[in-house]
Amino acid sequence: MGDHLKQTIVVENRSGAGGTIGTGEVARSEADGYTILLGNLSTLVLSRFLFRKLNYAPDRDLVPLVHIAHIPNILVTNRDVPAANLRELIAYLKSSPGRYGFGSAGQGTIMHLSGELFRRLAGVDMVHVPYRGSQPGLQDLIAGNIVMMFDNVPGTIGLVQSNAIRPIGVSTEVRVPALPSVPTISESGLPEFVNKSWFAICVHARTPAAQKINSKKPRFTQ
Repeated sequence: MGDHLKQTIVVENRSGAGGTIGTGEVARSEADGYTILLGNLSTLVLSRFLFRKLNYAPDRDLVPLVHIAHIPNILVTNRDVPAANLRELIAYLKSSPGRYGFGSAGQGTIMHLSGELFRRLAGVDMVHVPYRGSQPGLQDLIAGNIVMMFDNVPGTIGLVQSNAIRPIGVSTEVRVPALPSVPTISESGLPEFVNKSWFAICVHARTPAAQKINSKKPRFTQ
């Protein structure tokens, strides 16, 4: 994006509260077009219904410029969990109700809600363990401090391919081309389980018409 705009872009990762901290900072920033947000389903839609005291209103304070991508989510486990597929994982979790924890990138994220949906559809009793982003959760998953976690495919594919974690299923309607051997969760026994993440570039709602960024979108999203 910086190359196409011929501008230096400084990336600031502001984690916490499911991404709402960083989103709130953009919502309170100057509407000059120089502060942009990589927003997602969790911070722009779900947050309104999950946080009682949200310090921004997505539909009032932010405006989306371009849609970037839809991203499939994936259920992964620690390698030592004695379950090679979804049915075995559910049986394992049911053997010790309330004992095991599932991780997410934060409270109120699509990963958190994916775990809650899984609990409901699978009929298992688990403890939610929120992290400040995906990476700390994945590190704890590898270490065995949690048994499973939902994350997006791009963030986990390297760990899956290196056998650091075990893939159980993807959340989309069809299998992911990059991981063709990993089944969908719906085909593995939970037909109602389908979801995905999406990402969009946003700016402050009072920012002047931003045709420059929008016109470059087809190039920097390829």
